[in-house]
Amino acid sequence: MPLTPETLTRHELVGLQTRVVESTNPDSVGIGGRVVDETMRTLVIEGDRVRRVPKQGTTFEFALPRT
Repeated sequence: MPLTPETLTRHELVGLQTRVVESTNPDSVGIGGRVVDETMRTLVIEGDRVRRVPKQGTTFEFALPRT
């Protein structure tokens, strides 16, 4: 199954570039970098430093590789 915006939730997110665009925690907005780990409830994002961001209450923007 190709990686598209419609199938993103069924794919591995580790390795993708991401950015937090909305969050219930205003300190999380703007965090960006490469996803280095994923659990059921969090994404670990490596940018200027490594941060664990909860999935719930957060809107992420992902850069998908070109196919």
